[in-house]
Amino acid sequence: GPATPPGGVPPSSSWISDKGYETAVPLDAELTATGWPVAHYGLGRLLLHVQKTFKPPGGIVVTEAGAAFSADSKGSAEQASYLEAQAVVLRKAMVEGADVRGYFWWTLMDNFEWSYGYTKHFGLFAVDFDGSLARTERPAARTFQQLAKRNSVAESVSEAQFAASLERPDGR
Repeated sequence: GPATPPGGVPPSSSWISDKGYETAVPLDAELTATGWPVAHYGLGRLLLHVQKTFKPPGGIVVTEAGAAFSADSKGSAEQASYLEAQAVVLRKAMVEGADVRGYFWWTLMDNFEWSYGYTKHFGLFAVDFDGSLARTERPAARTFQQLAKRNSVAESVSEAQFAASLERPDGR
């Protein structure tokens, strides 16, 4: 069979469903509009791994965070919840020792995505691509604005959020 690459993860045609090794994300994870699994704990674990392994002298900057959600009000609320959960994970990782110095959302406005065209909505502002090109603020834009104003993440975090933020839903 194919050689195992550095890092020890064998090649696979499907990283999430290959029975040959443990998946990075539980198969019943919440999915975004693109079908990508939501795994906030993965961000926290990655930040801690990068800090421990590489000890970046300039700290860590998350340069492309975010996910696509439907353009309706339900999707807008899911996007705001996603950002709030990311803030909890960032706070937890920082308390645990990750030197996080920046967090940038992908993207300010809905845009053309190579794989999806204009059908997926990543932006903090919705764009009406079928008509006027009007831009409409989504709830997550306000959430991001508040985080930026405070120059801080997760102003307050409940004990339950704090305890669960780096845990996989299946407990592994």
